[in-house]
Amino acid sequence: MSTEYQERVQNWIIRLLDDPLVKILVENSQLSKIQLETYLIEILSQEVAEKQIRYEEKAKLRQTNEKISRGAFNRTLKQAQKNINKSVN
Repeated sequence: MSTEYQERVQNWIIRLLDDPLVKILVENSQLSKIQLETYLIEILSQEVAEKQIRYEEKAKLRQTNEKISRGAFNRTLKQAQKNINKSVN
């Protein structure tokens, strides 16, 4: 994964998470900000990338100073998907 791609995705996510409407949706849903960020990374990696991105690389896109393991990223993604399904159904 190129540094340019990584920066582009991170900037997009930062702007989206700062959007007032998104903040209201997160506050009024069962979805945490971290779960939303993880879900957005998953969607962006599928839609924007020209090739399959490994989960280790997706975890690096999270806005944190700590290293996120592939397992932690996957658990957070599954929680996000479950909470999105709860909110929609």
